[in-house]
Order: sequence, then structure tokens, then C-alpha cells
Amino acid sequence: FNTNTNLKLAYSASPTVKMKLGGFYDKRQGTGRGPDEGGGLNLRNKGKNLFLVDPGPAGDFEDVDNLAWGSITHSLSPKTFYELRLSMSKSTRDTLNLPTGGGAAKPERTLTGNPVKDSSGFYTVFREVVNWHRFNRERLILKGDLSSQVNKQNFVKTGFELTRYNNWNQQYFSNGPSARNVRWYG
Repeated sequence: FNTNTNLKLAYSASPTVKMKLGGFYDKRQGTGRGPDEGGGLNLRNKGKNLFLVDPGPAGDFEDVDNLAWGSITHSLSPKTFYELRLSMSKSTRDTLNLPTGGGAAKPERTLTGNPVKDSSGFYTVFREVVNWHRFNRERLILKGDLSSQVNKQNFVKTGFELTRYNNWNQQYFSNGPSARNVRWYG
């Protein structure tokens, strides 16, 4: 189930003060991507993955993005105004429906198996795949601008921007029984 929603509200509190609120929400789901050989029902590996019994051996993923912001604009004169804006955004990903039952909760099941081939040895028909990815990225931003049309030729703008980050990432994937990769920050 995928959804995408936007919201924007504007309000004039007085002839010199305007307030705005806005937001965005997006949610997407998809199939995880495993190794080239037997990592998913697709045309990779010269079409050898076309007859996989499990079309998504690497499980699924869900991404969610949120953004909310508010601003106030105050006109000090017909040619000079300032604006303050506060925004918060968050992006997350989680891995779902891992057929192997591995992942952060069960680290003992953390190896991708060898591919099982058809009788001719050409097509991959089955493979246990371990590939999971989780992250959280948050940003809080405060921005202020002072703008003035000094004369017909000169427009002056100055401001500041403060950003606070809160990010972490966990990724584990295995391309075979003897290969493991871990990527982690936070």
C-alpha cells in the first residue's frame, strides 16, 4: 500500500503578518533486493532468476517520509520583511517479511544459502537470502531571513540556518554462505 499526502495552510493575522503551515507524508512498500543470483524474481543474472519459487527471498521493505513546517512572515515596511521558519523531517525504513526469519531480532540466521538450480543447472529456482536494512533520519531546522529592497537595483538578504540531525542506519547482507557485510552508523 503506497500513499502520498500534502497539506498547506496560510493565514493572514494582519496586513503585515502572515503565517503558513505545511506538511507531507509518504509511505511506500517494495520488495527487497538480494544478490544477483537468486536474489529476486527479475531479469538480473542473464534471466536466470525467472523461475524462482519465492519471488522475494530478500523480504520486503517499507519507507515512510514525514515533513512538517511552519513559518511566520512579518513586514516591517513596504520594502523590508523578515521570515522565521521551523521544519522537522523524518525518513525511516524497515525490512519486513524476511522468509529466513533472520534480521536484527534473530542474528543466528544470518547467512545467504547457495542457489538451488533446475535440472539443467541454468536457472536458479530457490535461494535463502539474508538482506535487511533499517534506518531513521531526522532533521530539525530553524531558519531566519531578513530581506530588504534598498533601491531599484539592490536587494539585500541575510539570514541564518540551524540544523539538528539524529540519524542511525543498520544494514546487513550476505551474498553467500561465506560472505557477510555489516554497515552501521548512529
